Order: sequence, then structure tokens, then C-alpha cells
Amino acid sequence: MSRFLYKASRCPLIWSSSSLLLRTSSSPSAPRTSSYLFTTATAIQRPHLTASKPLAVPSRASNPKMTVTQHIEVADAPALDPTLPIKALFFDLDDTLLLNPTIINLDSALKDHGAEPYPSNQHAMIAGLTAEGMVEAIHKWAPHATYDQLMEAYARWRTERMGECVIREGVKDLITRLANAQTVIQTTEVKKPAPSRTVSNRDITTPHSTLNNLNKVDIAIVTNSALERAAAKLKPYPELTSVFSSPDQLVTTSHELAKSRNVKSKPHPDLYNLALDIVNKARKARGAMELLPSECLVFEDSIVGIKAARAAGMRVIWNPVDNVKKFCEKLVNGDPDCTVGLDKHDFGHHVEDHKKWWNGQDPWVEVVQTFENFDLKKYGIEVISAEK
Repeated sequence: MSRFLYKASRCPLIWSSSSLLLRTSSSPSAPRTSSYLFTTATAIQRPHLTASKPLAVPSRASNPKMTVTQHIEVADAPALDPTLPIKALFFDLDDTLLLNPTIINLDSALKDHGAEPYPSNQHAMIAGLTAEGMVEAIHKWAPHATYDQLMEAYARWRTERMGECVIREGVKDLITRLANAQTVIQTTEVKKPAPSRTVSNRDITTPHSTLNNLNKVDIAIVTNSALERAAAKLKPYPELTSVFSSPDQLVTTSHELAKSRNVKSKPHPDLYNLALDIVNKARKARGAMELLPSECLVFEDSIVGIKAARAAGMRVIWNPVDNVKKFCEKLVNGDPDCTVGLDKHDFGHHVEDHKKWWNGQDPWVEVVQTFENFDLKKYGIEVISAEK
């Protein structure tokens, strides 16, 4: 049974045998949150109901002193169930599928206003945030410039350098395998959902490969980027656009369903919950069984993305970019220089998250150095050619 939760910092967490309760802090300085009660059965059967009202993030216009970076914790993961193979793959876009000159753009925005480059270790802390979150962070580094001035400069550099995005090592190989072959799970039969879904009715016996559309592994991109910007980044890469060809395979906060649900960006789990709901709708239409969150594998580059995926109850492949890798290596080796200045900007929880997941303390998160020759069979996925 997979139980999962996310919560705001300073919000007390209360466990019971049958339910979980997230209680908001009474402190006026604490982030505004929503309180809700849900049973463990609800968390498994309809995960988006447990996260439909996550931490409320006010707009900067309504609160100029807002802090975009937020601390979301994930409850300890239960043991992995080896009988549940992966049946859906979700990919982050920026710095997961495509490498972006984000650090250069942020430092260029600072330089435009006479500020020094943002420290490398702090760049590692803000990886994966929305543009608003990253500019909020560098604004603290250069308070003499206004937030709006820095945002304008960053947006300009981001647009000018969009052509410098490059496909990440191993991505073409992985996506090509998914595009040029039928990807299926190993199963004995296709089972219709029971009226009351439980893990027990998904037991798998002796596996065999079946070339069957009902068993197709679903894939989608799930990103904090705006829809138009994400599409523009993908356009030069037909090896990606040919696979992620459906509008429902590009899940952003601009998605039609996201707008109706008031979906929040990562590190909130909303986008991954939405992606799973979209996949399950498509699976139901073709007569396939709907998926549990634990049957989804997420590819991410940042702690922000990992938090979102784990809070949604999904498994994660973490392939951090070089800057974050170097930070993690220094961190676990006890290099005191790698944390200089982080305490001044409330990055302490990010440091612990990097250490925890880099050290493999969460069995639901696996660190990889490349996507080259990624072993799909390890996750119960088999690529079957058309001739087979």
C-alpha cells in the first residue's frame, strides 16, 4: 500500500491508522495552506484528491514580499512493491530532456544591473523553480535592482538564448527506443478495474510479453514551463515532437484541465497528479486498466521536481545537471565551502534534501549519471519491435 503526503514547513503532521491530517499552522508568518482530511484508501484510489488544494501561492502583485521558494516534505516511502511494473513514464523538460542556459541567463540579468554573478551553490538550490521563483531568489542577492527589472532582463536573455537549448545526453537514444517500437509491460492478462480498486486485484503471475495496445506504456512531458515556451523549445527536435505529439502529452499549468483545477507548479504535486489523470482517461478509453501513482516513473533533474513527483506517490529517476552533481559530491564529501551563504537564504532544507536523495536514502528515488542505455527492463518494460 502506498501512502504519501506533502506539507508546508512548520505544519504539524498527524498520523492515525486510517487517516492522515494536514493541519495549518496558526502562526501569522507561516505560509497560507489548506487543511484537509483524507483516508489512506482515498490516497491510493484518487491521489489528486489528496493534493487538490495544496499550498496557496499568492501572486506577487497581491504580495510584493512573497517568497516563492517553499519547503514541501514527503512522508517516508513504503517498501517498493516488485509486483507493480512501471506503466507510465513522465519526463520533466528543462535540464532533463533539454539543457538550458538558465545559469547564464540569470547571471546576465544580474550583470545588466551591476550585480555579481549568483554563487554556484545557490544556483544549485534554485534549479527547477519557475522563472518567478528563480528571479525572486536572485533579487535577494541583488536587492538594489527591483524584481520587475530583473524579471525583464531574465526574460529577454531567455528569449534570445532559446536557440542554445540542446538535447541532453542519452535522451535521443531513450526516446527513439520508445518511438520506434511498441513498448509493453509484462503481464498475464488485461484486467478490468474492480468497483473498489485495491492493490490486491493487480497481482501479477507468470509474465509473458504481449504486443497489445492495452498494455502500451504511456509517456508525457510534465513541466513548469509555459505551454508556448515549452512547445517552442521542443520544435527543433523532431525526435521529441514525433513521440510527444498529442496536446495531452505536454502537461503544463497552461493545460485546459490545469486552469480549471487551479493547478500549482512544482514542487507541488499537482502537475504530476494531472498527468496521471490524463493518462488514466486515455487508458480507460482504450479499455486498459487505470494506473496507480506507484506505477509511474518520473525523470527529473532537480530537487523541486523530485519533491513534486514523490508527493504525488511516484517513483523517480534523478539525473542532475553538472552544477548540481558537483554540489552534491562536495556536500557528501564534507566540503564546508559548498554550503557557504546558504543559511542566509533559507536553503537549509534544500541542502538536506540533496544529501538524502544523492545518498540513496529514499528507495523511490534512483540517481543516474546519464540516460544512455537506460535499462527499461529493470522497470518491467520491454521494447518489442514491429517484426517480433
